[in-house]
Amino acid sequence: MKVSVALLCVAVFIFCSVVGIGAEELVGAMAPEISAQTWFNTEDLTLTKLRGGVVVVDFWAIWCGPCVRAIPHIRELSEKFDSITFISLTNERNETSNIESFVVEHDMDYPIGTGSRSFSDYGV
Repeated sequence: MKVSVALLCVAVFIFCSVVGIGAEELVGAMAPEISAQTWFNTEDLTLTKLRGGVVVVDFWAIWCGPCVRAIPHIRELSEKFDSITFISLTNERNETSNIESFVVEHDMDYPIGTGSRSFSDYGV
């Protein structure tokens, strides 16, 4: 588990380095709002509704091998840390990618948003 958390921290550091965001620019900044056309395993979610809590937003796609391999780890983390909300967003729409069956097949029991337009707000 410590390895998973460490890998998550490394991934965030690498992401920030690649897109040119320094840690000092992120500290204390409000995260951009999230959105999705369709939600699975939850009602519509917004960061405003979750304010005051810890939220991990994962951006993924069904065609992305590393994203798919991360699913069991995200599920494990979401089960272990009840006080943290894990959300996975994809910009794919359910009707074109059949994401609902993918979510069921991969036992993604945490909040999943499809048709999200939040990717560009986060530099993804």
